[in-house]
Amino acid sequence: MLKGLKGFIILLGGLVALGPFAPAENSFEPYFILTGTETKITEPNFCMITNQQDWISLWGQHKGMLSREKAEDTKDRQLKQKDLEAMYLLYSQTDVPRINFDKCVVVAIFTGPIKKPSCLKLVKIIETDNQVELYYICEEDSTQKKDVSAYGFYVLPKTDKDIILFENKDSRESPFLKKAILTAPVNSVSANLPINEKEWALREMLIREEMESWISIAPDKVIFIQFEANQDPPDEFIKRLSGSGITIKKCSRSNGNPISGVRDNFTGANGIIIFAHITKRINENKVEVEYGYYMGGLAARRNKQGMEYKNGKWQLDPTVPREGEIS
Repeated sequence: MLKGLKGFIILLGGLVALGPFAPAENSFEPYFILTGTETKITEPNFCMITNQQDWISLWGQHKGMLSREKAEDTKDRQLKQKDLEAMYLLYSQTDVPRINFDKCVVVAIFTGPIKKPSCLKLVKIIETDNQVELYYICEEDSTQKKDVSAYGFYVLPKTDKDIILFENKDSRESPFLKKAILTAPVNSVSANLPINEKEWALREMLIREEMESWISIAPDKVIFIQFEANQDPPDEFIKRLSGSGITIKKCSRSNGNPISGVRDNFTGANGIIIFAHITKRINENKVEVEYGYYMGGLAARRNKQGMEYKNGKWQLDPTVPREGEIS
């Protein structure tokens, strides 16, 4: 079964099975599938894993060796290879697979408790010009006598396309329903801008203005911060926002789509993207900005206005028309 796949994945154990596939011109098989009903992740979650650090963190949570909070911390820290090797050694007793993420991605599905015990069964994977579609069934298992949380790990060829998950809970004859959209990871880089204290103060003011309303309305949401398009803020800027009583992360840690809204791409927690873009620098004391939030679908707001640094603080520039868009 390993023949021809050397360099893609090394499995040290666990329940592994290759799924059946109906022939199709644009379908393909995963490299490997790992499924079962024994997992410590008991909330519904869908994610695409693209690197070792995220994988080892998710595996530790799956096996109950890391709490959700510890898993998030492990994911967010910049671990060195020696740290990852130490974790692989620690988890060796749980048969942690080693995966070559230069050539692969892992799609992880966790159903959460289900009333009719079942395990996941892959039906087919189809690739189109714009996306990859994965179809699976929550198949009933009459031998199970209690609620279980089913899981599936699907190791696929590396892709830069979104992966759409379709679920069927009855039979292959029933229609499949779109379950989740796993957004292809952006090669996000921290904003490559000089540390300009005046501009940082402006961004902080705009972001805090948005954050304050959400802290009281939805304190359980994760706040994801974005600078210019597809740019994460530097670590130093995230630290400036700490102590607000709400979880704050870089925007690259999120997935946003019209169906499920903004979610943490590791834990599945609901979130909101708050952004502050400097769209034009007129001079050292005058800029034009766009700022607002995005929650998914039509739940969004974008403000456009000019700002002027005067008398030691930022204020509205009356010479620039103010615009606002609310969905």
